[in-house]
Amino acid sequence: MAVPAVDAAQCEMISRVFWEISRKQCLIGFERFFLQNEAHDRIREKIYSKVIGHLLVAIIVQGAGFRLTLKAHPDLTPLKNSCAKICGIPVSDVDEHQIRDCVREYLNIVGGGIQAELSRMDLESRLSLPVATRGFDELFFGKPSTPIQHETAWDLIWPDGSIPISALLELIDPQEVTALLNYKPGDPGEDLFELLTRDQQGNV
Repeated sequence: MAVPAVDAAQCEMISRVFWEISRKQCLIGFERFFLQNEAHDRIREKIYSKVIGHLLVAIIVQGAGFRLTLKAHPDLTPLKNSCAKICGIPVSDVDEHQIRDCVREYLNIVGGGIQAELSRMDLESRLSLPVATRGFDELFFGKPSTPIQHETAWDLIWPDGSIPISALLELIDPQEVTALLNYKPGDPGEDLFELLTRDQQGNV
């Protein structure tokens, strides 16, 4: 018996699940890593259509039927205080190398969280090493070669600054990830969303 093809509406639903998982893990990782688990009620999120950043740190989560590329575009100054705490050094000693290392580790945490959630849906995946580079997003990654691809971007905002995150999802074989159509939120870490003010129009 032939397996029904995945239609455009289902592909859109699958993409939305990937974005929900990715955004949730970005928030959880940010709170645990950069904010050091401090109670915080002023994390916000602003949704963009696209981000082009000069400093780029990227990681790839790939499994059967999909490839998800997450990219952080950090501004160096707002992260200095957090990186100084993480590295155990004075703020004055924090340079671009420490900040890039911290953002790489942050994306490792995020990628691992995404893998764990996908595994809960019986979807196995692999995680790349994070890559830090300078240059524009589209020039570095080129154009996706898959027929189905979705992009999104958001900005994590806290009182000391913000860090833009952008993502590219390539659905190589949507049939392989239809389990995500049954995804139900409410997993550990969901309490962080209660502290989040989301503005779908991009207004702060």
